[in-house]
Amino acid sequence: MNSSRKIIRDGVKDVKKNNGESGLSGDDKKRIVIGGIFAIIVIALCVVVGIQSFKGNTVLTVNKEKFTMDDLMYPIYEVESQYASMDQMYQYYMGTSVWDASYSGTDANVDSSATNKVGLKQQIIDETTEYEILYREATKAGYKLTDEEKSQAKTDADDALKGLTFTQKLKLSISKNKLVKLFEKRALATRYKDDQKAITDGQVDEEAAKASVVKDDYKSYDVQYYYVKTVTKEDTDLKPEKLEKRKKQLEALYEKAQDDDNKFAELIDEDDDENVVSYETASFTEADGWDFITKDKVLTKIKELEKGEISEIIEDDKDNLLIFVKMKDNTSTEAYDKALEEAVTTAQTDKYNEWYTGIQEAYKVVLNNDIWDGIEIGTVTTSIVTLEDLEKIAELKATPEPEGSSEVVDETATSATSEEASSEE
Repeated sequence: MNSSRKIIRDGVKDVKKNNGESGLSGDDKKRIVIGGIFAIIVIALCVVVGIQSFKGNTVLTVNKEKFTMDDLMYPIYEVESQYASMDQMYQYYMGTSVWDASYSGTDANVDSSATNKVGLKQQIIDETTEYEILYREATKAGYKLTDEEKSQAKTDADDALKGLTFTQKLKLSISKNKLVKLFEKRALATRYKDDQKAITDGQVDEEAAKASVVKDDYKSYDVQYYYVKTVTKEDTDLKPEKLEKRKKQLEALYEKAQDDDNKFAELIDEDDDENVVSYETASFTEADGWDFITKDKVLTKIKELEKGEISEIIEDDKDNLLIFVKMKDNTSTEAYDKALEEAVTTAQTDKYNEWYTGIQEAYKVVLNNDIWDGIEIGTVTTSIVTLEDLEKIAELKATPEPEGSSEVVDETATSATSEEASSEE
């Protein structure tokens, strides 16, 4: 490294010495170019060494199997790339980042009050642990990868790498070889889990699970309705003349609704710029209620309608509106049927988790909080692969490639990182 600095230093001296002369000699130019290239290589190596020294620290240990930050970069990238694409929507509709929104993952160990950035962090550790334990259990049980699973792992690896630059792969610590191994391990663990879950599912008393669902709570109501607000956007009373105008518009539509020849959903003239009446549809259950109507007396009137019946114009002074409603359907059992399915699924999940907890107790699982506490989901890989990058990758994946071209492109793109992974392993 000292010699490299000398080369660069000597090169700079030569440039100064020759400044103002007719030009540099061939040897001078060669020394400067070689010195510059060597300096770039040294800097690049320092960056790589710096990254690897951080990622080489053990974060999670399952028995003797160690997982470093290097190993967890792809699972983190999987989660962050999925949720990052929804961030703009969350910001627009909910006024908060997707990372600060309530946890929307599937990990039962996550507290219900957790945010996504907290819950997903726990989910990554729990899933990595579960894959490792189930993989070990599968191999002990004599499971072997099928040719189809091996082929699918390669396909999944190619797909995961598609659109990523060499630098992005390097920063994410991924290569085709490493991803193939990861996906093969997941495939074997998943097949073993599916087989075990088939056994635990069969141990569930489905009728007992369904008995916990109260049918009346899931009586469904599908409604169509027209309404006007009786207050301004600032929740102050409308001037009498404006309120009267709204009432008349609603009454005119109500009269049209009585004619069977008119389609209830198409009563408003789209060309009427003066119209202030709104049309909406809604579905709700007995237990959940209808959040648009909070006055019990009004809601009771609506729920008493027969299928196809239209209510009178109802004044709701609590919700500040005038409304008339058509009961589109109150005979559907869809919500109840769905609740029955969910009750059985929940019982089956609980049974599997009970089995898995028993298996997990035989393993020593240690999380290095000194490292993991400093990780904030939503910031680890989002600067490596930006939202703009993700959109381009999605576009690239959606574009069909000429037959036989993808394998050549992918192998070329991943060869450098694959060789690096092989040398590390």
